[in-house]
Amino acid sequence: MQLIVCAGESESFDSALPVGIGLVDVAINLTRYILEYDPKEILFVGTCGSYGNHNIFDTVYSSNS
Repeated sequence: MQLIVCAGESESFDSALPVGIGLVDVAINLTRYILEYDPKEILFVGTCGSYGNHNIFDTVYSSNS
């Protein structure tokens, strides 16, 4: 199973569960979702800023494997 999460509040998506903003909220909520759903993968969707390395509307992928 893949768990799709987002920050929430002003950055919400219908297909993603909100984890919150800030280290404490994210740690608590993501831990709760992991224990409840036991995902094999976690996909975080949202927006980010750039210091000139990317253009507006670029898609940026990050992974840790």
